[in-house]
Amino acid sequence: MRLARILQNLEAIVGGYMRGQLITSAAIGVFTYLLLVICGVPNALSLALFAAVVDVIPFIGGLLATAPAVLVALSQGLPTGLVVLLALFIYQEFENRILVLGSTAARSVSPRPPWSWRCSPAASCSA
Repeated sequence: MRLARILQNLEAIVGGYMRGQLITSAAIGVFTYLLLVICGVPNALSLALFAAVVDVIPFIGGLLATAPAVLVALSQGLPTGLVVLLALFIYQEFENRILVLGSTAARSVSPRPPWSWRCSPAASCSA
C-alpha cells in the first residue's frame, strides 16, 4: 500500500515535470521560429527545432538554444543579430520567471521538500 502511494506520487511529480518541459520547449521553438522568420534569418525551422530540443537541458539549455540562432542571425547583419539576441534574452527571462514558475512543472515539483534544510549565510537554518 505504502509503496503504491509512493509510486503514484512519483508518477505525478515526474509526469508534471515532463509536461512542463514539453510546454516550455514547444514555446521556445514556436517563438524562435516566428522571430527568425520575421527577421529573415535562413534555416529558421532548423534553428527553432534545435532550440526546442536543447531547451530540455537544465541550466544551459537556454544558452544552447540561443547561440546558434544569434550566430546565424549575425550573418544577416549586426542589427539583425542584436535584435535576435535581445528578443531571445527577453524570452528566456519570460520563460524562467513566468512560464516555469506558473507551469505544471513548478506545481508538481516541490521547491522545498519537507525533509530539507535551507541555510543561507545571512540567515539561520530553517526546516
